[in-house]
Amino acid sequence: MLQYITAGESHGKGIVVIIRGFPSNMEVDLDFINEELERRQKGFGSGPRMDIEKDRVEILSGVRFRKTIGSPIAILVKNKDYQNWIDLMSPEGTPPPGYSLVTVPRPGHADLAGLVKYRFEDIRNVIERASARETVGRVVAGAFAKIFLKYFGVLVGGFVESIGSVRAESSLTFQEKVMQASKSLLRTFDKDQEEKMISLIEKVRKEGDTLGGTFVVGAWGLVPGLGSYTEAELRLDSQIAGAL
Repeated sequence: MLQYITAGESHGKGIVVIIRGFPSNMEVDLDFINEELERRQKGFGSGPRMDIEKDRVEILSGVRFRKTIGSPIAILVKNKDYQNWIDLMSPEGTPPPGYSLVTVPRPGHADLAGLVKYRFEDIRNVIERASARETVGRVVAGAFAKIFLKYFGVLVGGFVESIGSVRAESSLTFQEKVMQASKSLLRTFDKDQEEKMISLIEKVRKEGDTLGGTFVVGAWGLVPGLGSYTEAELRLDSQIAGAL
């Protein structure tokens, strides 16, 4: 079974991914993995951090001459912004003079839970890990999973179906919707509705509010029988829900 773990802080030296259980002798397309990282950085609403980071993978182990060798695969994605945070995020030494602890938790974030659970005085220890930057590692792991699935003719894709009250509509097939969404800033397949979605997002953002939405993820080429109803933890839907 494929398993992965990520490590690293948002403004630390980088994000590390370790993948275990990956078969040997499978060709690794580094260009594809970097393209997946580039996709992560694009889209409507991307933050200023995306202008700083130009993510590229560095394979540390588990791959030789572009092929996997059966051992755990370790990957590093460096944080360029670390250079601006060395004094605050160094693994050695002490906090710089005049450093102010972060003591006020943000609503809706992991700040308070992390503060209580790990008995921190400084919420930055929580902020740095409970960050969207960590998804870099998940994208890398997902890219390796796509490489593995492609070997068996399995493709995975998704798209945004609705934002707030605006819903995308089309008679396209699922695969066609995925292809169309890949060209969209909002990852949706309905160009006309996309403009309405963006307008609604901008309106609500100015009001200081948020919107809900729905997205669809699917796979084609899969054989039936994945997962099992016999035990709760083996059910495919519960495993997918757990990954969210």
